Amino acid sequence: MEVMEPATAAGESPDPPPSPPPEEPSPEDTYSSSASARAAQAPAPEPPAAREVAAAMQAVERDAAAIAESYASLFASLRVALSNVTSTSAENIECLGDVVGRLQESALEASSKGNKYINSCLRLNEEMRGMESLAMQLYPLVVRKSIHQIYVKCFSSKAISRWDMKSLIPTKEEFPLPWHDKILLPFI
Repeated sequence: MEVMEPATAAGESPDPPPSPPPEEPSPEDTYSSSASARAAQAPAPEPPAAREVAAAMQAVERDAAAIAESYASLFASLRVALSNVTSTSAENIECLGDVVGRLQESALEASSKGNKYINSCLRLNEEMRGMESLAMQLYPLVVRKSIHQIYVKCFSSKAISRWDMKSLIPTKEEFPLPWHDKILLPFI
């Protein structure tokens, strides 16, 4: 369905009304019309403003072409740079994956060795508990025997028995020291 203009809807035609018939030209009009006919036949020189506009348009076109070329060059170098960065990033990620894998293997190996060491220490500790009680039983005997042997070697001129305490203490003549009175001997 076509939308009709109000003038057409009222029954009027869309064409403009016919112009009135031309009047007879006056002699003045004839002179001016012949001059205008001559001017229409010969091309009129363009005004200086039109030349400047055309020159400005050409300069704008040249600048636009240079800018477009610059953008094309910029995008090409940007594409190359992005390609290089992407490939470098991919290589770095691959190297990082290798490093993480090796680090994980090393950490697992170190933790297993540490676990073995801890288990060995615990087992040794359990085995040494029996040795500790044995050492506590043997210690007084070994110490007594060692002290007795030291005194026997030091005072070999006398026959020192194990229970002869007075004979273990040297006299001032045998062992003249300024601290002789302060010597304390352990119980044997």
